[in-house]
Amino acid sequence: MILSIVGILVATLAGLYGVFTGEGETKKKSILSILAVLGAAVSVWATAQADQDAKVAKADLNSKLASSAGQLDRANQRLADQAILLGYINNSVGQLDKLNGLGGTHSYYVRLAYGRTAEELRKYQDGLLAQFPGEETKNLIVVRQTRRPEGYELVFGTKLTLASAEVFGRMAEGQGFANGRAQIRIDE
Repeated sequence: MILSIVGILVATLAGLYGVFTGEGETKKKSILSILAVLGAAVSVWATAQADQDAKVAKADLNSKLASSAGQLDRANQRLADQAILLGYINNSVGQLDKLNGLGGTHSYYVRLAYGRTAEELRKYQDGLLAQFPGEETKNLIVVRQTRRPEGYELVFGTKLTLASAEVFGRMAEGQGFANGRAQIRIDE
């Protein structure tokens, strides 16, 4: 800004010098001198105003930059938190995959209860279906005949991987679904 003002003053002084050293009427010289000084004043005011506008814009930009930096820091922290969670998930999935490897190509189910008739197990099935509405169409909670003709079993989950059967079994025991200990069996 200072260099702009110095430049304006030098140009104005050069113009005034030319007006006063040149030939012509005094009235004309006076008008030209007033116009040169007014032009210099307007130029100095415009330069000062532009400098003030630039300072306001810079302050606004710095404020937005600080806000963006804060948002970026929060986003990076969330990503770091999620990276930890993803690490746990990857580890858990890897462990479940190892468990599934033990099961080979078999599929499994969880037996919650055994009975001589299907009717004696239906009350337990109805109770479970009440807790999981809509599951009757998915065949995750069923009463079916065992391989022996005189027995029936209440099944929780069918066609499961070994790891899924373990999770189903733990849930059944934790929630009290099983009549005793839930048993993981090969689904044939």
